[in-house]
Amino acid sequence: MVTSNNVAAMNFQDIGGNALFENGIGLLTVEQLAGALGFAPKTLRNWVALREIPFVRIGRRTMFRIESIGTWLKRKESKPWQ
Repeated sequence: MVTSNNVAAMNFQDIGGNALFENGIGLLTVEQLAGALGFAPKTLRNWVALREIPFVRIGRRTMFRIESIGTWLKRKESKPWQ
């Protein structure tokens, strides 16, 4: 499972070698990110529809920048003392 500490450091080998790279920015599909985070793809699609998670549209495809997901996970992290 991917944690907020290492999601920004993920590369395409970490998720099966199928991530797309556009100008050096790693992009994941819904299925790739769902597998990496341990969620169902439908959950991610719902979050996209509700604008709960950062995403990029490329044509009809919904993609996720690895860097943006790492930042998003850090914002979601709760501290035990909060």
